[in-house]
Formats: sequence, C-alpha cells, structure tokens
Amino acid sequence: GDGHNYADLNIKKERSEIRRLDFGEEGAHGTEQWYGFNLLIPENFTYIEKIPADFYIITQWHHAPGAITEEENANKLGTPPISMQLVSEDKGSAMFVDYGVGLPKRQFFTPITKGKWHDWLFHIGWSSSDDDGFMEVWKDGEPVTPWNGTDYKVYGHNMYNEIPYSFKIGIYRGKDIQTKVDVYYDDVFIRSDSPF
Repeated sequence: GDGHNYADLNIKKERSEIRRLDFGEEGAHGTEQWYGFNLLIPENFTYIEKIPADFYIITQWHHAPGAITEEENANKLGTPPISMQLVSEDKGSAMFVDYGVGLPKRQFFTPITKGKWHDWLFHIGWSSSDDDGFMEVWKDGEPVTPWNGTDYKVYGHNMYNEIPYSFKIGIYRGKDIQTKVDVYYDDVFIRSDSPF
C-alpha cells in the first residue's frame, strides 16, 4: 500500500485503507450497528509470516486519534478492539476475527477460499462496559462466533472510552511484508437496523 502516516513509518507498519470521516454517532457507546461487505482475496495473494510481529489486518474498527493516552498505546492497549486478519498461508487459508480491548484478545478462526467472494456480516453492540458490549459475525450466512447457549454473541467491552469508533477497510500490515497484493470489497454497508 502507498498510504502512510509518519507514525506508521516509525513503527514499521504500512496501510492502504479507507474510512468514512464523518460518521456521527455511528460506533458510539450504547449503539448497535450492522456492518456488511463482500470480500475477495485473489488466488495469487501471498502472505507468509516471517517474524512474530508480522500481521495482515483486512478490516478493523478503531478508536479516534487521541482517544487513548500514549502510555496506553505503548502498552498495546491501542490495538483495534475488533479486527479481521489473514492467517499466514503456511498455517492454512483462513481469517481470524479479534475481539476485545487490550491484550490478549479472543480470536475466532474461519477458513476462506482464495479467488472466491465471501459475504461478511458483523453485528456490534458498542460499549465500554462488560455488561452490554458484544459482537456476532457471519461468513456466507454461517456464524463465525460460537454458540454460547443462547445466541452467537461474544460479550465484553469493546471500547476504550465512549468516543465513537470508525470502520476501516483495506490493508494494514507489517512493513517487512514486501509483496504487492490486492484485495477487493463490494456491497459495503453500515446500518443501525437488522438486515434480516
């Protein structure tokens, strides 16, 4: 990707992402949002993890700049509370969805087929409290998050504070990954009511 900011260059990260700048109360504490998109990882896409710090985020929900302190960020508390990442191909063609504030995060793995469009749907209840924050995810109409006895929601706080979070699509990866790649998105939507 050619999209950089100074901080990314200093900490060996690279990104080519888009996000909506004027998102109002979308992603605000106490709101529920549905996010959907189709995603194609081409057949010629290559990602082999070379060092433990390598990562390949394809979609993420992130806090606003300045929403956390420099100390929190230095302690890895500034990581996106929800993201979708590619698994290194030597471990299989798959995605995992990260959930949670800080580290460690809960991870949910699902296989993908390169060269095939996959339909993704996220339902997120935004909250800085463990009582009512949640996420549930479907891929191609099948749940990715596990059945908990009542529903497919994973519970826990997903905000560092009550400042609204933005939805970003595109590539965010470690700078040491040198391969040129493409990913494709289609039919992206954000809505507050259920698409069902």
